[in-house]
Amino acid sequence: MPILSPAPSRPPRSGTPAGVIAGARPRQGVSRWLLALWLLGAVSGYAAPPGDTDPAATDPLDQDIDQDIDWHSCRLPTASAQAALRFSLPADLPLTLSADTAELQTDRRQARLQGEVQLTQGDQQLRADDVRYDHDTSRLQASGDVLLLRPDLRLRATDIDYDLTNATGQATQVEYRLPPLRARGDARRIELRDDGQTALSDIRYTTCAPGNSDWVLSAEQLQIDPERGLATVEQARLETFGVPVAVLPRLT
Repeated sequence: MPILSPAPSRPPRSGTPAGVIAGARPRQGVSRWLLALWLLGAVSGYAAPPGDTDPAATDPLDQDIDQDIDWHSCRLPTASAQAALRFSLPADLPLTLSADTAELQTDRRQARLQGEVQLTQGDQQLRADDVRYDHDTSRLQASGDVLLLRPDLRLRATDIDYDLTNATGQATQVEYRLPPLRARGDARRIELRDDGQTALSDIRYTTCAPGNSDWVLSAEQLQIDPERGLATVEQARLETFGVPVAVLPRLT
């Protein structure tokens, strides 16, 4: 399926999502075409209002992960937006590191950085409480309030194993943003592969603003292929206003 953003045609008048009979259970046959319609954008666009914001929320990580994302629109992403999901770094970019403390093993060309660690290389930046970095392999293991910022992806995680040169790796317990698609969600695990594809496990996905979950797609697996402009979901379920309206074993 193209990487698109489902959007309801209009809010329901009575609190029950359009096309769903109150108390009815979703049927597999209906679910297949209904989910396809949503994911292919056949339902007319609807700009959902932004979610409620908590004025007391001052976590700088929350601010950084959502900075400059226009959550006021749920329109379908353009082809240029999908192309922006591709990410690579030029070779030999300088790496800047800062931390409260650093332990260097010069013979092994490794370092352990602790306390407000920040690594910046080109358009990617990583922050964490604790980072172990290997200069020869450009790999790092980070834990504690991990925040990865890239043009195509932003994520918070409990820990990450990441290759700075190839922009590949794995992270667990992830909250993510896809800025080009104005999409967000969470996942048990995310894998950034060397072929440019992104695989997420046990995910929730929506284009609604933080604090607004008018529609949510849940799936066991989501795989994004930016080169082909395609996404594949497995064991997916679509909910609108908290009510399941579609289930589908697999859709591409």
